[in-house]
Amino acid sequence: MSSTVPFSRVAQHLVAIPTTASGGLRSRFLLDTGIGVNLVFQAFAGRMGVIPTGETFTGRRMSGQPIPLGMGRLPSLRVGDLEVRDVPVGVHEMGNLPRGMEDVAGILSLGFFDRVPFTIDYPRGEVRIGVDPRGSGVPVPIRLIREGPSVSAYLRMLIPGDRTVEVEVDSGTDVLILHSKLMAGLGVDPQAPSTQRREGTDETGFRYTRYFSTLHGQVRLEGAPEISQSDPRAMFQEIIYDGLIGDEFLRQFAVTFDLERSTLVFQRTIG
Repeated sequence: MSSTVPFSRVAQHLVAIPTTASGGLRSRFLLDTGIGVNLVFQAFAGRMGVIPTGETFTGRRMSGQPIPLGMGRLPSLRVGDLEVRDVPVGVHEMGNLPRGMEDVAGILSLGFFDRVPFTIDYPRGEVRIGVDPRGSGVPVPIRLIREGPSVSAYLRMLIPGDRTVEVEVDSGTDVLILHSKLMAGLGVDPQAPSTQRREGTDETGFRYTRYFSTLHGQVRLEGAPEISQSDPRAMFQEIIYDGLIGDEFLRQFAVTFDLERSTLVFQRTIG
């Protein structure tokens, strides 16, 4: 089984794919490899026939803040030729969605593709599901963490200074995010004029401080130095792991996620 669906962009860095839910309802879902658990937005839950299970799952933001979710089951959801039945979903109130997201019904996690490999081909603007016929690339091992319905993937990356960190693969993130403890070793001065500082409060009430700077040198994957990015922008914050790689890194490649083999495959393609 293999099929190809085009993706569109939301907020420049998010990937949205067309879906068909129970009863033939067509919509789009964001494809976010860092979300952990599948989500359906509250405004769509009834129309999609989500059946509450009475269970609760508590996820965590990268800063460690708990996010409790009421869980349900979506009878079926189809992406291309892949139909998954009894999809476990968290139901989340998103409030007023930004312009351009009115038909976005939720977010798909890695867990939706637990039994079938899929490829986000950023240069070509498409998602391929099943066996990828376009040739081989550079395989990189990943560490999967499973917590109930949540699945997340981590790989090892070398940052300037040849320090190795473990980062979450998060297609829903824009720039590279690193723990603020790494700033000094990377030569990033929080007081320098070139370093931007931003303070704010997230939806849980957590106060954060973030620093933005450009790293000098390459970030590259351990064991695959050709899979790299030069002088990346980075955001620093106190988080619960070393970091996350997101869209700015991933969009250089066609990236195949093969969870059964705990492997990502990176291939450079021409759009």
